[in-house]
Amino acid sequence: MKSIKSLKITEIRLTFQNTCAIVKVFTKRHFRKKYNRVSRINAALREKDKNMSSNSVVTIQSIVEKERSHFGVAHEVLTAGNLVAWKATWDTFITALDAIIIGVIRNETVKVYDTQLSGALPASNFARRESKLLIRYIGDTTGKKFTLEVPTPDFAALTAETGDANFINLADGGVMAAWVTAAEVIMRSPDDATETVTIDSAQAVGRNI
Repeated sequence: MKSIKSLKITEIRLTFQNTCAIVKVFTKRHFRKKYNRVSRINAALREKDKNMSSNSVVTIQSIVEKERSHFGVAHEVLTAGNLVAWKATWDTFITALDAIIIGVIRNETVKVYDTQLSGALPASNFARRESKLLIRYIGDTTGKKFTLEVPTPDFAALTAETGDANFINLADGGVMAAWVTAAEVIMRSPDDATETVTIDSAQAVGRNI
C-alpha cells in the first residue's frame, strides 16, 4: 500500500501529465484554427487587392512657386490591354480639370508613368492652395461616399448653386458639367476598380495650414 506522501506525488504527477496532454491538444487545435483563420484572411486580402482601384495623382501649382497641392483619383486597374483607351479618357479628364481651376496642372503621376506637364506659375494671384473644391462622390453599387479636394478652383468660371453660394452647380452647361462628365468616366470607387461612381456635389472650402 502506498503512503499518503507517495499518493500525493502520484496524483500531482498524473494531474500534471493530464494537464500537459490537454494543453498539447488545445495548443495544436488552437494553432490549426489560427492558421486556417489567417489563411482565410490572407486569401480575402489577396482577392480584395485584385479588385482595388489604381490611384493616379494630379499636382497643381499655386501662385507661390514652392506651394503645390495634390489629389488622387481612383480608377480602374491599368493593363496593357486597356491603357491606350484609358489614357484617352484620362486626357479628357485633365482637360476638363484645367477648365475649372486657375492653378497650373504641373504633374500627372500615373502608376505606369510620371509626367511633368508644366513648370509655369499660374497667371492669377488668386491661385492659392488653401482654396479648394471639396468633391463628394458616391459608389454606384454600394452607395458608399467618398471625397477628394481639387485645389485652386476658378470661381470666375463656375456657377454657384441658387440659395447656397458655397456649392457649385454641377449642371452648369459649361466647364463644371464637362468636368463631371469626364470624372464619372475615369473615376472608380477607391475600394473596387469595377464600381463606377457619381459626382454628388462640389463645395467651395478653405484649408488651414
